[in-house]
Amino acid sequence: MAAEPAGTTGHAPSPQPRTDPADAPRAAPAVPAPRPAGAAVAAAPGAEPGGCCPEDARCGAAVPGEPLSTGPLGMRLLAFTRVAEAHPPSDHELTYAIVAARHEGRLLLVRERTRGCWELPGGGIDPGETARVAAARELWEEADQRVAPSALRFEGFARTALPDHLTRYGALFSAEITDPAPFTPNEEISGITWWDGGDAPAGGPLQTVDLYLAELTGR
Repeated sequence: MAAEPAGTTGHAPSPQPRTDPADAPRAAPAVPAPRPAGAAVAAAPGAEPGGCCPEDARCGAAVPGEPLSTGPLGMRLLAFTRVAEAHPPSDHELTYAIVAARHEGRLLLVRERTRGCWELPGGGIDPGETARVAAARELWEEADQRVAPSALRFEGFARTALPDHLTRYGALFSAEITDPAPFTPNEEISGITWWDGGDAPAGGPLQTVDLYLAELTGR
């Protein structure tokens, strides 16, 4: 998925991947275990899994009803489904993973250089990776925060769409960061912030789709 924007706001894998974070010497404490499998907890009216758009159609206009959330750059959240992590929905491809990471109640947001939005860290799932490993890797590559893949809490699958891209799924995880690491700007991310829920940080708009998803975590 490196050739296609892969996160809810178009995250792409870093050009120079680092060592798998599973080998990192420091990891955040374990968080609660994933919830049991369940039904979709949120969906746009008329947007049931499997019926959002015709095969090979460019998504969006084919989806009846209103999206759950919209954001900058035409991003739309079509549905959010809580099912077993090992059994993602099959009506569209699972291509990305994102993380709602918090420290003392503040949400970690990253500012992507090209889009200029404040959004959740995340990106494309590389060949051979699980969504969980991809989420931990992206959290480290984008924000310099190390969390072992096993310490991430799986939350569910988001079905999202951009105006010029196919509908796809992303795996949403959450994490608690007890000891935030210093951040060094990189080729993709110009800054991070621990957002308290108030006004948008300086430097760009908030990606409201990501904020909607973050509010679904920890329930």
